[in-house]
Amino acid sequence: MSKKKKFYAVKRGRKTGIYRTWAECQKQVNHYSNACFKSFPIKEEALRYLGQNNTDNHQKHSYKNFKKKMLDKIMVVDPQGIGSFVIMDKETGEILDDDAGLTYSNKQDALDAFANKSKNYSEWPYGVDQRFIKREKHKHKFKVRPAEEALKLDIELNDEQKKAYQLIKSGANVFISGSAGVGKSSLLQYVIEHSANKETRICAPTGISAVNVGGVTIHRLLGLRLSQDIIYKKQHKLPNALKKVDRVIVDEISMCRADLFNWLSQSLRIAEKRNKKPIQLIIVGDFCQLPPVVATKYDKQYFAGEKKYAFSTQEWKSWNFKTILLHEVMRQHDLQFIDALNEIRVGNSAGLKYIKEKSASSELQDAITLTSRNVEAEKINLNKLSQLKSKEHSFYSLSEGIVDVHEKPVPDKITLKKGAQVICMTNEANGRYQNGTIAKVIKFVKDDDGNDCVVVKLDNGDTPLIKPHTWNIYNYLPSPDDPTFYVKSLVGKYTQLPVKLGYAITIHKSQGQTYDRVNLYPAGWTSGLLYVALSRVRSVDKLFLERNITRGMVNTDPAVIDFYKQNE
Repeated sequence: MSKKKKFYAVKRGRKTGIYRTWAECQKQVNHYSNACFKSFPIKEEALRYLGQNNTDNHQKHSYKNFKKKMLDKIMVVDPQGIGSFVIMDKETGEILDDDAGLTYSNKQDALDAFANKSKNYSEWPYGVDQRFIKREKHKHKFKVRPAEEALKLDIELNDEQKKAYQLIKSGANVFISGSAGVGKSSLLQYVIEHSANKETRICAPTGISAVNVGGVTIHRLLGLRLSQDIIYKKQHKLPNALKKVDRVIVDEISMCRADLFNWLSQSLRIAEKRNKKPIQLIIVGDFCQLPPVVATKYDKQYFAGEKKYAFSTQEWKSWNFKTILLHEVMRQHDLQFIDALNEIRVGNSAGLKYIKEKSASSELQDAITLTSRNVEAEKINLNKLSQLKSKEHSFYSLSEGIVDVHEKPVPDKITLKKGAQVICMTNEANGRYQNGTIAKVIKFVKDDDGNDCVVVKLDNGDTPLIKPHTWNIYNYLPSPDDPTFYVKSLVGKYTQLPVKLGYAITIHKSQGQTYDRVNLYPAGWTSGLLYVALSRVRSVDKLFLERNITRGMVNTDPAVIDFYKQNE
């Protein structure tokens, strides 16, 4: 007697759809939070379960789901509580659309405008493109596997960094901080390369920052949904990824909200009891830079004062951190410029005088423009590109496995022309360009493997070939050898040309990068925003202020200033 055919419909899982075998279905639903699936004897019933009656309906349903997922990443808020609505990135707090500064009078107008702009703009969240949906359907199967050891970089530590590393090796709980450009990221990379083992967990608050350190988001580590609101509950359950763990590293701590840090800390305390060994907690970041997202009126009331910051919690105090403040600035060499930036960092507007006097007197050529609004940066990029008369060349990404939209460092579609200004988004292995290097496209070529590439010209005259780059996406999953032990596993890959149009970028996206020339539209509507913008440029004479900087823009939360005074 022949075996009855079954159709397994996955409504909620790693990848929705219909599968012919239970093994295929299992791959999509095993260890997936709130998975939803069901088996049927005929395909039509499975299609009805998924709400799909034919191929056209299936594509429409997928497209609708894709847009819904994107809308889950944003929020429509009234920051000042006066009926002026803007669209904000739920994860980073970046203002994505405020109607060119005019704001919207109600939520529906904001969402309608947002949807219309999705047809014209190239970069998320305006990049809803039916072609991307079709590409996702045809991507090949991806095998989840334990992560391979990354190539080690040749990092030399200065004396301050060596002192911090020795403290970390002693097993102490350490908070590493300092101003922009002091080498926090280099030290962190060195720690990961030389001290991280299978019992180490690496995480960060946002998708991009997690990808940059080869870790996972805090939400993914703890099994939380990004869309989850304020976390009121106390943690009582051990997240699987923390079994047998003895060290946890958290980067970009300034963007980790207090309730999320509480949940992380409580989870680690449970892990210590279950694992019967202490956990070393290593925290890296600068609270004087971009703060956690606190968008709604209710959130602002709940997290009033210092309550939004991780350092304000009793959980933070319970770790008895040894604080290491790095002071040796590597990005800038002008001591007076460094002093001025440090004054602005801690809310002292006296630093503005030197910057106003010494900054460039006219707009800089071949510079990148920094602005606080995503829509403004996008308009500048597209306008500059349209002025070039050369032919357009488009590059499309390839996603394999599980890749969240917030884990994509560059857009799914990149359109360039000969002569276009681009910004490099990775560090080249031989140091020819770094994350933040500005270059000009001089030609389009294929490499030996047939991949579409670009040749760019740098300031120094060098003309490197830029090939597609693959970013690895990780999670901590059961080991194939021992399912009770969770290991760092490669769950996805994102491949795309590692550049973006480089005429303009938002201040939020510029954090962590260094530029040679900057035209700046200064802003200070949130703590640390002006400081992050000013500290991106190497030299003050290569900075042009598109409008006047006022004292009111020097905005550093008093709670942050007090925190650092206590830790000096």
